[in-house]
Amino acid sequence: MEKLVPRLRFPGFEGEWELRKLGELIEIKSGVSPSNYLIEDNGRYPFVKVEELNNCDKYQAFSRFYSNNKKNLIPKNSIIFPKRGAAILNNKVRINAVDILMDSNMMALIPTNIDSEFLFYKILDEKLYEIADTSTIPQINNKHIEPYKIIIPKKDEQIKISAFLKLFEDRLNLLLKKKTLLEQYKKGMMQQIFSQEVRFKDDDGGDFGEWEEKNLGEIGQSYIGLTYSPDDVVEEDGILVLRSSNIQDGVITFQDNVFVNAEISEKNFVKENDILICARNGSKHLIGKCAIIKKEHEGYAFGAFMTIYRSNYNRFLFHFFKSDFFIKQVHEHLGATINQITTKSLNGFIFPFPPVKEQTKIANFLSAIDDKIALVGKEIAGMENWKKGLLGEMFV
Repeated sequence: MEKLVPRLRFPGFEGEWELRKLGELIEIKSGVSPSNYLIEDNGRYPFVKVEELNNCDKYQAFSRFYSNNKKNLIPKNSIIFPKRGAAILNNKVRINAVDILMDSNMMALIPTNIDSEFLFYKILDEKLYEIADTSTIPQINNKHIEPYKIIIPKKDEQIKISAFLKLFEDRLNLLLKKKTLLEQYKKGMMQQIFSQEVRFKDDDGGDFGEWEEKNLGEIGQSYIGLTYSPDDVVEEDGILVLRSSNIQDGVITFQDNVFVNAEISEKNFVKENDILICARNGSKHLIGKCAIIKKEHEGYAFGAFMTIYRSNYNRFLFHFFKSDFFIKQVHEHLGATINQITTKSLNGFIFPFPPVKEQTKIANFLSAIDDKIALVGKEIAGMENWKKGLLGEMFV
């Protein structure tokens, strides 16, 4: 029989971990209907509904709703999560950082014989949907929690593991904050640049000339993407068709790919420095998201709900396409019944057009910020993947 020990362990700890029933380690409490409370905008205790879990990643301390009623209070440092519905499948587990009240769709595990931080990580690792009954509507009740068996070490090792993972998370949170600040800085600079509050100087320290208003149709062309049928889709040996899902955070990604075996016109293949734009989508907020095509992307096609904008100025225009000035025009031109921007509308978009040499200065400046954001994003992705691996190695 395999020993109950983790593959990765801190020095000084020996012996096997124990197989215990959750019910022996915690007290279970469910929330109650908000009709039992006087709910206010301000009050002593946050009243937490399932949707409030979206406002944090770990520590739940706030809510949009409050009450001064102490009945059914959940003590701080409990593990809280949804007890029914699709949110279970998203593994939304939190620790309440203050005493709270909860909605009837919520459940709390109040630690009695286990470290609360360790229990948080353990439930994350076990996954709510593995504990729940998912045969119909996902739900978790006392009968699922109490007999559920987990493997745990002694309390001092629990605390050591939790402290290490918390330090790791603190580092990750600093990177997330750094990325957010860089994104906010870039957004603020774009606002000032495109409103001409900030102007660049030429290499001799002189002023560039005046900006001119132009529309996109004057300086470039827009192309509609490839229409294909389900019969054209193949698993392999086909042409990759770039779609909205292939654009993430302004770059091309390959996590949701479609390949087709069909006759494709030359105009439906992307070229280096094209700007790929989501022009039609069921979700209005996705219209206008874009990415710039790199040399290595040539040879891919793009789908009918996408548009390519091609010009000699795309290195500058790409940043304009990411600005509020562009998004505002997208929203003004959306169809009344269909979420789309036509090529005619796109070609009519008006924007302030600086001298070419100033465009280069602007593009270099904003691209340098993008490079910093991408570098931090890569660090974050690496740490998140490492964290997943750590949970697997440090738990049994």
